[in-house]
Amino acid sequence: MTYWHLSSIGWLDGLPDDALRKLHLQATTLDFRDGQTIFAPMPDPDAVFILVQGLVRIYRLSSEGAEFTLGYVKPGEVFGELAAYNSQPRESFARAIDNCIVLKVPVSLFRDLMQSVPNLGFSVTKQIARRFKRIERRAEDLVFRSVAARLAATLLMLKEDFGDDSDGHCYIRLHLTQAEFATLIGAARPTVNQTFHQFRTAGLATFEKGHVVILDAAGLRKVATRVLPPSHV
Repeated sequence: MTYWHLSSIGWLDGLPDDALRKLHLQATTLDFRDGQTIFAPMPDPDAVFILVQGLVRIYRLSSEGAEFTLGYVKPGEVFGELAAYNSQPRESFARAIDNCIVLKVPVSLFRDLMQSVPNLGFSVTKQIARRFKRIERRAEDLVFRSVAARLAATLLMLKEDFGDDSDGHCYIRLHLTQAEFATLIGAARPTVNQTFHQFRTAGLATFEKGHVVILDAAGLRKVATRVLPPSHV
């Protein structure tokens, strides 16, 4: 048994028929336009989300209103999943990038499926572990690496998830402003602009109208591995 909004998500399509039936009956399929908020901080979150189509940005706001991007969600991934593991308030925002189709799953149902279908729990745990590993890596970069190294590492990460290789170059299928790159790497937008100019001059990457083309991935890797001297740490 398959359903159109589940068949594109391999790890869900492999669920037993009774679990799929519950998901089909109790979950809600929602459409979001580019820029719309999917969820915001709330004291008692009641749903977990699965991205069927599009891209989603997860971010937080400081007390001064500055945004910090935690990461991006690809089709087939769970987000807002911490609601299923504890009763703590939700502290992050999720915003649609491009038009999105999202499956909204009640927390009670998601917990039931996690407990009754071991393969589902394992798949979700792998996604969470991968996401936290990336957040941990970025936190380390903020302390030990320069802006150029952080931007290079971020471009390589985006290449891995959203890159299309062609003629030795890689086009990133993700429209981001320089301000959004700034929230990703913890830098000021003018500094990001200057760093992209340096990358273009060095033949490493270009940034045009929100789109990035990686020209020299090996060169970016060299930049990404540079560590700040002790006096800067």
